[in-house]
Amino acid sequence: AAAAGDDARGGDSSEGGEDVDSIGAATSRRHQAEMEAEEWNRLESVMEVRSRLAEQVDAVGMANLIHAYQNVRHADYGTGQAAKRSLFKFEKRPEDFNLFAIDTDEGDESSDSKDSEEQMQDDVEDSHDGSATKKKQRSTGPRAQCDWIKNDFGNAVFVGSVPTGTTETSLAGEAAVVSSRLRSRGDPEGGLDLSRGFAGFVCRLCSDGGIYECFVRTGEYERSGVEYVCEFGTGTKQPKEKQSRNKFVSVRLPFSQFKAKKQGDGASTMVDEAPDFEGKDVRQIGFRFRGSRNKDLLPPMLQKVARKRNRRKFYLALSYVKVYRSPPEPEFIYLSDARIPPIVKNGMVRDDVRQIMPALAIEGSDKDGSVAASSVAEAIRIFDEKEAKRVNENRMDRSNEETYFKYKGEKLLRDSGLNYCIVRVAGYNEEPTTSSSKLRFKQTNEGVASVSRADVAQVCVNALLDPEASNVSFYLSKDTSPQQQSFGDLQSDTMP
Repeated sequence: AAAAGDDARGGDSSEGGEDVDSIGAATSRRHQAEMEAEEWNRLESVMEVRSRLAEQVDAVGMANLIHAYQNVRHADYGTGQAAKRSLFKFEKRPEDFNLFAIDTDEGDESSDSKDSEEQMQDDVEDSHDGSATKKKQRSTGPRAQCDWIKNDFGNAVFVGSVPTGTTETSLAGEAAVVSSRLRSRGDPEGGLDLSRGFAGFVCRLCSDGGIYECFVRTGEYERSGVEYVCEFGTGTKQPKEKQSRNKFVSVRLPFSQFKAKKQGDGASTMVDEAPDFEGKDVRQIGFRFRGSRNKDLLPPMLQKVARKRNRRKFYLALSYVKVYRSPPEPEFIYLSDARIPPIVKNGMVRDDVRQIMPALAIEGSDKDGSVAASSVAEAIRIFDEKEAKRVNENRMDRSNEETYFKYKGEKLLRDSGLNYCIVRVAGYNEEPTTSSSKLRFKQTNEGVASVSRADVAQVCVNALLDPEASNVSFYLSKDTSPQQQSFGDLQSDTMP
């Protein structure tokens, strides 16, 4: 009986031990889960704080600094030294609308603007009639349908559609709007001279993500048909329900980016022997949309419809056209992030989630042309634990949101009209450049290496004193190449 009792107690003890082990294991798992949740919340809190700091410094802080600098500059030097000077202000000067019309095969100089240079210098209004008009495009090539109208916000709108040339029997079309003849007050036979102290145009516009051209006609156009053309892209936004995709952007068009071209048969050809455009003798300014350059730029769901109809709609609303000054050196030096790609395509910047999406995510599509939802979902991460741990372990690394705000700071600076130099850095260290390594100014982010803080400081100081560093963006790196580099090797930025 005793033995049996011992066996019974032993059996009970064994089962009780298993229960204790199970309870212990459950408690351990619960404790582990609580620790993971606590770590998760801590990381999330750290990421949120860093994101808010990035917004305050790179977005809000940059906007405040630019605004203060412009105010002081205007107060100290007056309108004559403002960062930008107005050519056309469609929203605030309604009469400027009638200085433009749809471009036709026959030149129309019936609405000359003889006081355009004086208007630009003094920024005063004249007595042109400001009523809205509509004019249809006349073309000897493939038919284009377009209007030049004013919208409810006072902006001048160039809108319509052109053939894209997507079928075997069709040709691509184009449409353009152009100013009336611009004349200098000092020399009525010549055009405006914008070369004295100015470096290019700044346009504030709202568009549909298409590619457009700004063109300038000088006396060379009247003699040989050669005009100067600068191509630029526009952007779209992620629309909310029943909202437009059209997006306001500021486009910077340096005079140095205008190339001599001759138009004909729906296309243009480069003219190498023509002189460079430096802002002199500006007789007409216009904007053009080409179907051939835009047939593949629609969202995938709309591309099938556009191909079937062989037409591409366009929309370009203009708020103003200004010229920006070219001071001897940059006015702002901005340290940015090398994770920002050299070309930020339309649709890559997602303001709703504060991220810059990879280009492959917006280009990926299924066979029927629809965007692969999985690629977009993979690219957008509201909170990524791996990213949080990476950033937390290396405090000099940046999160996706911090990179996003660095890009917003760049955009604010470019939109300001001030001269700038943007230096994108992959990382910082304390290893100075030696005789076996050289600093590199790169305009792609492939193979970008970390650089020392001392080298970064030296590059920034050098840029402040170098006119060739104005309005450029580059990645600062180092390698063993013996070739020396200068800011003059960099190509000037074109917005957006």
